[in-house]
Amino acid sequence: MSRSEGQHTTDLFSPYHVLETARIIPFRHNDIQNKRFLDLGCGVSNPLGLSALMYANGAGKTLAVDMRRPSFPERAAAAIVDLLDACLAHPDRFHFGQNSQADFESRIRKVRAAHDDAGLASGQDILPIENFIGDFVEMQLPGASFDVSVSRAVFEHFEDVHAAARALYRVVSHGSFGVHLIDFSDHRFYKKPGFSRHSHLTSSLASMDGEPVEDRVNGLRCSEMAGCFREAGFQVRVGSVYRVPLSAEELQDLSPRYEHLEQDDLETCVATFHLIKT
Repeated sequence: MSRSEGQHTTDLFSPYHVLETARIIPFRHNDIQNKRFLDLGCGVSNPLGLSALMYANGAGKTLAVDMRRPSFPERAAAAIVDLLDACLAHPDRFHFGQNSQADFESRIRKVRAAHDDAGLASGQDILPIENFIGDFVEMQLPGASFDVSVSRAVFEHFEDVHAAARALYRVVSHGSFGVHLIDFSDHRFYKKPGFSRHSHLTSSLASMDGEPVEDRVNGLRCSEMAGCFREAGFQVRVGSVYRVPLSAEELQDLSPRYEHLEQDDLETCVATFHLIKT
């Protein structure tokens, strides 16, 4: 889909940003039909957007989790309405589930009616779309509560990834699958001049002291993250990988903590993990 067709993926409030996020999930026939869906780290721009889109396409119960409340509640409330309206206006783009178009449209109208009654400003749940604001690791969810899990740029922020991986393993069902995109880059690179994607791997720029919470990362590399998921019990497959070469200066200043790792591992900036609980 081109931008001329209405896609605005840089706008976090846009329906097309939600659609782009959904595309990281490798949909197979009946993958989400009546499945329980977990959006881990749903964000603060359109926190219920992905859950609403999954529900419209046939998912059962959905839960959207994040540590933070919406930064702009009124804009977040408008964003979910924009998404629902886009789904009805362009079902050829937003309807990818195995449910019928009539069911798709019925679910959209059901969520829209519930939203009009409740709104999002105070973080209310909308019918089968539940919202939790708090620490995922500390949540007291029943075991085997979800069949599909998704996260985007979340696991690099957990201080204790082992605990987070164990928590995820506990709440997903046997036979479940998860798609978790992890951004291994130094997040200061996105906001501040003088930082590269690999600055946090160097001795001189490793410290995250004083940085905003959303810019702090745990520094684990792809192989180490995979190890955490395997130790939790998951079968792990690494899908798409994006790498950027380390500069000669970065290699010379490499922190001793990373010297034992392969260069491909150090240069991995983004990777998608497919997790199966057998």
